[in-house]
Amino acid sequence: SCKPARTPQTGILPRDTVSAVVNTEASKTPIDPPHSPPTTMTFLAESAPNDHLFAYYEDQFQDTYDLFFRRDSSSQQYRPVVIKSRYPLWIRFAKGMAQYPVYLQPGDTLRVKSYATGATNYVFTGKCPKEYNFYTRMHQQRMGNLGFSDIMGLEIDSFRLYRRTKMYHYLLGERQNFLEQQKDSLNIRPAFYRFFQAELTTQSISGLLAPYYADHFKHEQLPERYLDTLASFGQAGWFRQDSLVNISPAYRRTIWHYNRFLSRRALRTPQELETLYADARAYYTGQVRDFALFYLVRNSLREQLPAAPEYLARFRKDCTYPPYVHYLDSITSRPAQLVQQEDLLNTLLETEQGKTTTWQQILDNNKGKVLYVDLWATWCGPCLEEMPFAQKHQIALRGKDLVFINLSIDKPQDKAKWKKLIVQKGLNQGGQQHYLLAQDSPLARFIHGRVEGVVVPQYVLINQSGGVVTLQAKRPSDPELWPELLKLLSQKN
Repeated sequence: SCKPARTPQTGILPRDTVSAVVNTEASKTPIDPPHSPPTTMTFLAESAPNDHLFAYYEDQFQDTYDLFFRRDSSSQQYRPVVIKSRYPLWIRFAKGMAQYPVYLQPGDTLRVKSYATGATNYVFTGKCPKEYNFYTRMHQQRMGNLGFSDIMGLEIDSFRLYRRTKMYHYLLGERQNFLEQQKDSLNIRPAFYRFFQAELTTQSISGLLAPYYADHFKHEQLPERYLDTLASFGQAGWFRQDSLVNISPAYRRTIWHYNRFLSRRALRTPQELETLYADARAYYTGQVRDFALFYLVRNSLREQLPAAPEYLARFRKDCTYPPYVHYLDSITSRPAQLVQQEDLLNTLLETEQGKTTTWQQILDNNKGKVLYVDLWATWCGPCLEEMPFAQKHQIALRGKDLVFINLSIDKPQDKAKWKKLIVQKGLNQGGQQHYLLAQDSPLARFIHGRVEGVVVPQYVLINQSGGVVTLQAKRPSDPELWPELLKLLSQKN
């Protein structure tokens, strides 16, 4: 049941000192222990026939997942959506740029009503409706929207630094006061109260750290007073809260961004990776350190940095949280599965001529060549925007051992549209191969990496030896793709 939270002995958080901001009950008390065995969260949705729901969340590895609400073909009602999680989740419902975050714990059932127009796009009900709609209430009081970082203004306008930072401190104080004023009447659960206390401060710190994750911002020009303020958050113990690591995406982001602040003198230098790793290892402790190192190594693996394997080996020795190690091991082993896993190799595809083939046969027919695989659809705007750039590469490298493999996930009833577009866009030139692939096939799901739904475009690079170079290849419009293609073509089998 929804039991109101008690006021912590520290009272309303003062605004004027950093130590007071972080020295709260929320910074000392575990937010929520992991639930074992894993339990579920259920979503029951309704909306007008022409309205659509969109929601997403980030798991403990900072991977983003969408919630897909599908209607029953006969009743046209939304089917229940169930997700598993050992930890509470911060679910974000969205309509355009408007965000409606909801904090849910395992076992919660959330009823969602969507409105295409009006001042409020989502209304939530369940056992704690006032709590679920708390963020909407706060936004209606003109206290900002926690769906986005407050620092978006600072990213855009770095010349009004003092005015912006003053606004963030003001917002933090107003939000804290609002929480204190509302908590008893809204029957807020203690776990939610503690989480929200921490989330308010995390949002403020995230904003102040923007110069270290907004590339266009020249952080070297920040005044010493600004740097002292950031340093004081760490000194006050804000980054010693293991209990927040698994439940707060914003807190995880601030861990990473604060690491960049600590290593600021090495950013954009050859020493950046080594300094980031060393500083995270020396400064952080516990699971906060595990996550900081994990996120750094994960990014280096995804970016295919030459030193990534070395840092993965170091991480295996330094990490105390096995799930992070298992996750990174899966990243390193996953590419090879595309050309080795039986269910993927046996996936059926259809050629332009209507013949059936398999992924294994496509690989066999193109042995000794560099393959640039494009997972796309005729209804995908970004996919179509990339195709002229792909054509330029194909024309410039005509006669080379390079093949563009285009896998469309259009539905069978859209086959005529698919064929027509290939001709209209001039995609039927030499060096291009086209296949229809079922959207829910093992191969399609593997490439786009989603259990439900699909995200396109996705690009894959396979070298002349048949090895998968990357499952996240650069888009055709990315200037870095050209030298990568040339490098692969220059390598011998």
